[in-house]
Amino acid sequence: MTDDITEQYLPLLAKLLKHERFMHSLGVRDTAGLLAERYGADMQKARLAGLLHDITKNRNKEFHLNTLKKHGLDADKLLLHSRKVWHSVTGAYYVRDVLGIDDAEIFDAIRYHTTGRAGMTTLDKIIYTADFIEPSRKYEGAEQLRKTAFEDIDKACLEGVKFCIEEQLSIPDTVYPDTLDFYNDLIYTKGDV
Repeated sequence: MTDDITEQYLPLLAKLLKHERFMHSLGVRDTAGLLAERYGADMQKARLAGLLHDITKNRNKEFHLNTLKKHGLDADKLLLHSRKVWHSVTGAYYVRDVLGIDDAEIFDAIRYHTTGRAGMTTLDKIIYTADFIEPSRKYEGAEQLRKTAFEDIDKACLEGVKFCIEEQLSIPDTVYPDTLDFYNDLIYTKGDV
């Protein structure tokens, strides 16, 4: 990609993220671009959302809570309990409010990359999936999920959301409602899965 709009954000990400998270973000950017090409989505938006999806991941608790409060989300007790979700919400607001990227598709792709939601767009699904399958991810079944992602994005999303739900249930911990809605939506719309 000769005119890569993501380049301008690399110094900021290198400053805000731990090295491993920075490298992960580069992997998500590149994987999202490939998935966008495969599924006919906007490649620049996919690469940008992929790069910035974890921009607030390494911020402290106070930052996240202040951001949630600023946007009126501090009343959502389940969200406050779901610390793994915070960075996706605060990241979307950071990208919009601080970086000035006022694009609803990028906002939603970042906002829902951790939980999913019913009615996910192709771009949402690309970022959700790229986060699971970028090359540095090493877990049992990663290679198969990478293959599936380029064959059937919905099937890859279903495998990803099932993994998340099973992980939360094994702790045990709450499952954020958007995640259950995403799972149900995939089952309902896919029908044959």
